[in-house]
Amino acid sequence: MEHEVMSTDERTRLGTLLALTDADHTASMLELVAARAVTTLAVTGAAVTVLSHLGDQTPPGRGLVHATDGTSHRLDDLQLTVGEGPCLAAFHNSAPVMVADLAAGDGRWPGFAPAARRFGAAAVFSFPLRVGVVRLGTLDTYRDTVGPLDDQQHGDALLLARAATQALLDELSGDNAQSTLWLGDIRTPVHEATGMVAAQLGTTMDVALLRLRAHAYIHGLPVTEVATQITGRTLRFSPDTRA
Repeated sequence: MEHEVMSTDERTRLGTLLALTDADHTASMLELVAARAVTTLAVTGAAVTVLSHLGDQTPPGRGLVHATDGTSHRLDDLQLTVGEGPCLAAFHNSAPVMVADLAAGDGRWPGFAPAARRFGAAAVFSFPLRVGVVRLGTLDTYRDTVGPLDDQQHGDALLLARAATQALLDELSGDNAQSTLWLGDIRTPVHEATGMVAAQLGTTMDVALLRLRAHAYIHGLPVTEVATQITGRTLRFSPDTRA
């Protein structure tokens, strides 16, 4: 895999962004990147998400690695539930997604945008984590007020995304094996539940996943929680079950 070569100025700037304080010595590099994204980009919250790509017609598997606050966590759950949003768009297109005013772009993500605004997100900015054509995940941020990133903030976000990409590669290489538990099959809970729903309904996995997501959305639950109810056999679907 090819790594983009940083210029001397970029390396110096990234070193400044990631300079450690006394409070940082127990943080992982991914936690440090997320924390610096909040302060450097003047955003309200940030998260790092790893995704697994299984084909253009298959929703990517997702695993939240770190979130700086509860709203970032809820936004991640929301995108998994509705199957759309800035994280997925940045991942699929391998390009940053920057929406300075969610209220002005509801038509783009009709399932995500209104709910994200109710959670307190007014603007969202997501950046892909990739090496060449290999996609690993995203660095996701939000603001509780509208407004774009300025040029300096945009440049810093790209540098932080590159630092997060390298941190993911380091953990995947086994340098920090104890921290790679989250890198297991990140699709397993939802995938297992989808298979159970498909069997219960006698339908395809795609239709079963849609039913699972619809149930989660209508009842205001994270899709992972609905998956746990299904695999724990406290929730069962039948052909006449309404979402």
